[in-house]
Amino acid sequence: MLVIVNESAILKIIKHLEEDVYLPKTHWDTRRFKQQSYARAALNDILARLMNKPNHDPHSIVEEYIIEMVIFSRMAKTKDAKLMFDAARYIAENAFAII
Repeated sequence: MLVIVNESAILKIIKHLEEDVYLPKTHWDTRRFKQQSYARAALNDILARLMNKPNHDPHSIVEEYIIEMVIFSRMAKTKDAKLMFDAARYIAENAFAII
């Protein structure tokens, strides 16, 4: 029988996504709309990573994601790219705290 070490983390992130990181609204200003869209995409990316590595420590997986986003943000050549990576890092830090 396969035991999924990070099942609890996956369920907590799904709950966070459904309850707290709601779909962006069309009437929002562009920056806020993008931030929320990037945050949702980041959580979905984190979920995929957790599901692809079911027996790895979830904190390590999320921490690795955070580090990647910090690096990508520093390498970003445009404000939009920096916004995307900063939003992803911020939501990943939230995910790290809730798992």
